[in-house]
Amino acid sequence: MMSRFVMGIDAGTTGVRAVVFDETGKMVGTAYREIASHYPQPQWMEQDPWQVWSATREVIGESIASAPARPSDIAAVGITNQRSSIVAWDAKSGKPLSSMIIWQDTRTADRCLELQAQGLYITPMMAASKAEWIVKNVAEAREARARGTLRLGTPNAFLAGC
Repeated sequence: MMSRFVMGIDAGTTGVRAVVFDETGKMVGTAYREIASHYPQPQWMEQDPWQVWSATREVIGESIASAPARPSDIAAVGITNQRSSIVAWDAKSGKPLSSMIIWQDTRTADRCLELQAQGLYITPMMAASKAEWIVKNVAEAREARARGTLRLGTPNAFLAGC
């Protein structure tokens, strides 16, 4: 009987880890890659979505290679990630349209205060205000929106969509 394995992927703020578990829950393979953060202005925190994607592909391959498994033996994959980070990409090409805005970024603080004054509970740590910022400030995102190909999502949606 063929062994079945599951994989967990953690696309976190400082790096990406993949872990392979056997049917008893024992960890049998793992790999890790750091990812860089960039700070283009005070209180802005960004990452390169392609670097996150590349690191994810690398750790998937390495974790399987370090386990007694083949890719076809992986029965399920779960992804955890930076829940309030936001990525914009083109649905047709899969190409990121801007840097990923990390959950810790507070560039939308003033907009959140405006929305709070209107009765909406929102903070700069939430992804929604970051998505609005991208649509308003990134020309490629606005163009993709006009074409109907804009996708906005947390890193797990981007990784699953590539």
